Amino acid sequence: MLLQASYVRDLHVQLGSVHGMCKCKYSMHIHEVVTAKPATPEQARIKAMQAQVKRAQAGVKQERIRQQQAGLNQQRSKLAVM
Repeated sequence: MLLQASYVRDLHVQLGSVHGMCKCKYSMHIHEVVTAKPATPEQARIKAMQAQVKRAQAGVKQERIRQQQAGLNQQRSKLAVM
């Protein structure tokens, strides 16, 4: 589908040193560009510890599931023998 010339606008985007221009039907406005500051060593340590806790919790959950499945398999094998 071709757009009529009256609907097409030039979109100019400037992000730092990146420049771009495209033709589009709607214009877009970027109001704020936020740059992320590197975390302090203390913040990085807390994030690492939080990630470690999440991994440990996921491991405990998986181990519980594995043990439940092993118990069910033992019960099935006992019933199959009888």
